[in-house]
Amino acid sequence: MLALAVLLAIATLSVSWLSWAKIPVSLFVFAALVWFMQRYIRWVSTHFVLTSDRVIFRTGIIAKHGIEIPLERINTIFFHQRIFERMLGLGDLDIESASKDGAQRFNDIRNPSGVQNEIYQQMEANLPIGSLVVSIAHRAMAMPTQFLIKLRSSVHCVTKAC
Repeated sequence: MLALAVLLAIATLSVSWLSWAKIPVSLFVFAALVWFMQRYIRWVSTHFVLTSDRVIFRTGIIAKHGIEIPLERINTIFFHQRIFERMLGLGDLDIESASKDGAQRFNDIRNPSGVQNEIYQQMEANLPIGSLVVSIAHRAMAMPTQFLIKLRSSVHCVTKAC
């Protein structure tokens, strides 16, 4: 939008016979700059942090808003990317957790699929030993042939005392 406003301003200002269009174009350029600055300030004042125990989201300069979601309460993570967001490497994350709000949406997260995978890895790293079977089963569903080959070789190794 900002690039369109700049191109329109250059085209209007370079042609002298379009003097009647200078005021609407100037207003459009000003509105585009205000929109861009507002989005930039919101982006600079927003922090999305993943720790080994929780997801932390903070935003705001004057009025602050924040949420912390413990990893053990997260049920599902979805990400959405439109075409323009894919070009910029951004996207939206939806995190469903066992809380009173249910799902939280986080907009304009850089590399949302990578963040989604990292959250799942942190969740698996925090699993107690008894839940390791669930983690192994999850990996088995993701890569069944590799898992079965490793499982067969480990069973073979145990029975033959490698």
